[in-house]
This record gives sequence, C-alpha cells and structure tokens, in this order.
Amino acid sequence: TLAPYKSHWADVQGKMVAVVNLRPFDYKNNLLVTVPDFVSIFTPGLPLMEATDLIQDVLKIEMFSGNKGHQKVLKQKGKCEIYDPVPLILAQDILSCMPQIQYLVDTMKNKQLQQSQQLQSAPQQQQHFQQQHHQQQLQSAPRQHFQQPRQLLQQPRQHFQQ
Repeated sequence: TLAPYKSHWADVQGKMVAVVNLRPFDYKNNLLVTVPDFVSIFTPGLPLMEATDLIQDVLKIEMFSGNKGHQKVLKQKGKCEIYDPVPLILAQDILSCMPQIQYLVDTMKNKQLQQSQQLQSAPQQQQHFQQQHHQQQLQSAPRQHFQQPRQLLQQPRQHFQQ
C-alpha cells in the first residue's frame, strides 16, 4: 500500500534533494524541502539563521510547518533534529528564486571572505606597527640612554666641587 506522504529524492536545480510531497499521493508535483536541507545544499557555509532570514525576509519565500502526515515522515527520516516541527519550503520556490539565491549567497560569501582576510591581516598590520614603533624607540633610546649617565656623572662632580 502507498502512504499518503513519502520522503524521496528529487532533482532540484541539478542537485539531489530529499523531498516530501505536499498533497497526499501526489509524489511528483508540489514537493517540499526542509529548510535545513535547503541551507546545507544550496547555501553551504551560510549559518542556518542567516539563511532562514534570507528565505523569509529577502526572498519572501513562504515557509510551511506541514501537517501531521508530513511531520511523521520527516521524523522517521531524522529531519526534525534541529527544528520540531521542521520548516518546509516548496521546491518550485527554490527554482524560481535560484538566480537571486545564488547572487545573495555569492555576495554573503564575498563579505565573509573580506572579513576573514581583514581579521587575518589585522594581526600582521598590528605586528608591523609594533615593529615600527619598537624601531623608533630603539632609535631614540640610545640618545636617552647616553643622556642619563652624563647627567649622573655631572651631578657627582657638582657635589664634590661644593
């Protein structure tokens, strides 16, 4: 016997994704993807909360919680480990927003890369500044060092002259 809801694999934008059918016994149309699966497949490296904001606030993709039948299938497949109930989005929404998703993901990755490079270069810049500062101190230090003993030498002479 066939179950009204079934988890299976589908090709979404050239990637195999675990999906569950939206309507009972319709396994080919209106397929749902879990948000964590979407994030791991289509926006790898992007934190889950940022990707969720991207889906809801920027792309305006509607999220579903699914019914008891959806959630039962998803729990059996271990898809409710992060969220229970796990949020779902339509695979067709992913397809229709794919150019925007790719652009936003690339933009976010470039921003993260720039921040990472700045963080990596900051210690080098600080070290370079410290070396320059230390060299300046060394260049001025000998004069200070030699001035102090002269003052000390002059003081005893004054003392003995009195």
